Amino acid sequence: MTKYSKNRSKRIIATVVIVTLLAVGFVVRDEIYHLGSEKITAIQNADITFNFDDLKAYIWKTTEPDGDQSEVILKIGLVSDSHGYNENIKKSLAEMKGNDVDRVIHLGDFTAGGEEESFAGAYEYLEASDLPYTVIPGDHDFNWIPEHSRINYEHYFGESYSQLIDLGAIKLILFDNSVENGKNGIGWLEDTLHSQSFESIIIFFSAKPLYNPYFSSKNDPLGSEIIDLLVKYGVKYAVAGDTHVFAEYEDQSYEFNLITVGAVGAYKSPLPQWVLMDVYNNGNVVFTPHPLVDF
Repeated sequence: MTKYSKNRSKRIIATVVIVTLLAVGFVVRDEIYHLGSEKITAIQNADITFNFDDLKAYIWKTTEPDGDQSEVILKIGLVSDSHGYNENIKKSLAEMKGNDVDRVIHLGDFTAGGEEESFAGAYEYLEASDLPYTVIPGDHDFNWIPEHSRINYEHYFGESYSQLIDLGAIKLILFDNSVENGKNGIGWLEDTLHSQSFESIIIFFSAKPLYNPYFSSKNDPLGSEIIDLLVKYGVKYAVAGDTHVFAEYEDQSYEFNLITVGAVGAYKSPLPQWVLMDVYNNGNVVFTPHPLVDF
């Protein structure tokens, strides 16, 4: 059961309590209506109290992360879909340093159509930050002229595609689904998952979401198969870009948490942002968006 499933159960219990109290209140009201004036006066003078603030505090508590999160062991700064707005990458990196981020991940779509200047600017700021960083390409990171290729992406970031980042107790799997890899990609993923210790905290990243109820056209065509594989190996979180909207939701089995990080660039994004990802030693992960606009 994920933290979201646990919280759902708590919210259901809280709702049942409230409905029960309201029902009891209506019954009591009807009974009092049939009492004599002396008995009504006695009830009015009785010291009967119910602290709704306590109940409200309990309900709000169910929406917070589980209380057994004792220590943050990794802080990751997430960006995606910069589309040439490299000054926003620069601003995000400065804020990440202020939040003691350990590592940066860019989930693709550095460019609109593979233009070299967008890659060059992003690379310059990432290198200058002195923060460890990892990138994967998005579906916009192809050259179109003179040929359809990733030569500009590879010039700055090498062949940074599907990969495993081993951080000891935490394993980060970056999966390149900017193009359809078919069974070859899933084969690599299963081999990688199979080779990890059962005790490892494994977190999955991709450019396209595996499942998204709001932007189904952006879903990985093999998303359901990949989710089944990740659940089989105990992975609880899949993080993606591409939608330009920050969101957290569960797949239809309620066993798996999916997150889209929004866009750091202003292209088709009403709220440019980066996302702070706190990984706890019990395997729970909390995602906090950091908008790059002032309210």
